Amino acid sequence: MRLPARRDLILGGFVAVVAIAHALDLSFAAPFLNFLIVLFALCAGGALALALFGIQPRWLGMLLGLLGVGAWIMGLLWILVFAVFDGDSPSDTAFDAGLLCRRTVYGFVAGDSGQTLSLYRRHALIDHRIHDERRSDIYPSDPPLPPAPVRNIVERCRALPYTQH
Repeated sequence: MRLPARRDLILGGFVAVVAIAHALDLSFAAPFLNFLIVLFALCAGGALALALFGIQPRWLGMLLGLLGVGAWIMGLLWILVFAVFDGDSPSDTAFDAGLLCRRTVYGFVAGDSGQTLSLYRRHALIDHRIHDERRSDIYPSDPPLPPAPVRNIVERCRALPYTQH
């Protein structure tokens, strides 16, 4: 296998693993590790988008390269907007059986505001999100029903006062 092809396969595999972990609601327990992994996946995606320009025939490489770089830029902007405007400092509360309740408040002067509650099960260094709900102050609705085994933990978490850390 050629070196550039091997490099592209490794970079693409890394981006795919990060996307699959996100889809399965898995993350590292340390937020800084999550930041580094997403940053590296973003750089890997940029390198893959640039590699599209090398596809033959030349017109197809240019077309796919422009589309790939455009999609990468849109993804970068989405991540930046999400990082700047989504949530506040989380308030974490640990419960028994390796459960962690994380609450954040969100809001913008010209938009919606409310609270996000997520329940995680911690496995060594990995957190698995098992419940997630967003409660709007402006558009009230009933939150989704939590899984039966953790329903009482979610209720206890909802009742806690919010304190920023």
